[in-house]
Amino acid sequence: MTTMYLANEDPSQPERPWNSHIIIDDEGSTRALYNKLHLFDVEIPGKFRFMESEFSKKGVKMVPPVDTPIGRIGLAICNDLRFPELSLWYRNKGAEILAYGAAFTLHTGLAHFEVSTSIQV
Repeated sequence: MTTMYLANEDPSQPERPWNSHIIIDDEGSTRALYNKLHLFDVEIPGKFRFMESEFSKKGVKMVPPVDTPIGRIGLAICNDLRFPELSLWYRNKGAEILAYGAAFTLHTGLAHFEVSTSIQV
């Protein structure tokens, strides 16, 4: 079982790929593909600007937890961490593990990552 994070191209908009989390089983089959729902857009005038929506396409659906040898895994990515509804949805669907791939910026990561990871349901 392998989990990866990748840019997943939409043929209709190749310049704006999805930010995706994929699980591939031992036989090479895709078990789950999740496209990030909550893109990270922030602008502090004169100080900091990062607009993920300018280069990534937003996902449109949640993906049910995946049965794996280590338990039922719910998939999410980075800024999704700030939206507890996603964690609650996964818990209600029977997820035992929440897997968040994350690459926060220095400024936002220091300010939010530890707090966000400690308040999940």
